[in-house]
Amino acid sequence: MKTVLFFPQAKTLENFYLGNLSRIISSNCEAVGVNQLFHGQWKKFFSSSACHLNWLENVRGKNEAHCLANFLFRLGFLICLKLFRKKIVWTVHNKVAHDQKRGRKYSQILMKLLMAWSDQIHVLCEATLQEIPSLKKYQSKVICI
Repeated sequence: MKTVLFFPQAKTLENFYLGNLSRIISSNCEAVGVNQLFHGQWKKFFSSSACHLNWLENVRGKNEAHCLANFLFRLGFLICLKLFRKKIVWTVHNKVAHDQKRGRKYSQILMKLLMAWSDQIHVLCEATLQEIPSLKKYQSKVICI
């Protein structure tokens, strides 16, 4: 059975989008949350074929050092996905993270990388293309779901 990774997690009670997506994918694949990789299931990374990224670009932290650490972790994870040739599916939820007080410059860097490196970019509505004009350059990868 194929394994598909989910960032940040495969199942959550707080987010119906992630729950529904992982439930649908679980009918044909094993859905594994990235958080599970750090709890004894790290081998799943190597057997996975793809990773669905949600909110990877939303860098936050209680101070600048925490934001930098958060950014470096997310950047390192994204680089690992590319190095190990995992298919990347990025869902664009927001133009800017809700109540983001710090880390905005890091979020912008990650958004640019995600646009360029994703194999598919999911948007939740057509208006996202107007809100984020730089997505138009990657329109061949964009799917409205």
